[in-house]
Amino acid sequence: MAFQAVAPTLDGNPPPRKSVLTSNDHGIPAQYLDLFPQLFESLQKARLRPRTAHWRGIEKCLGDELQKLINGESDIDGFVARTNTRLASPDCK
Repeated sequence: MAFQAVAPTLDGNPPPRKSVLTSNDHGIPAQYLDLFPQLFESLQKARLRPRTAHWRGIEKCLGDELQKLINGESDIDGFVARTNTRLASPDCK
């Protein structure tokens, strides 16, 4: 396997190829190997995000609202309502 497929994993990032997650012959440090089954399962269930030129605005709006939820400045119902409103607004585009 080319080093480029393994390099992200050596930096602690998810690898770009399934084979890196399902095989143990790439010289990856043991500290990351325990995470591979969970990463593989998560990637199997993941959906691609829609391609849009507005992703940065959407990500910022969503991140702002998630931060409020995490900090206890919002409950889940308020989070859902505000997030839906913000995502439909021009400042997220």
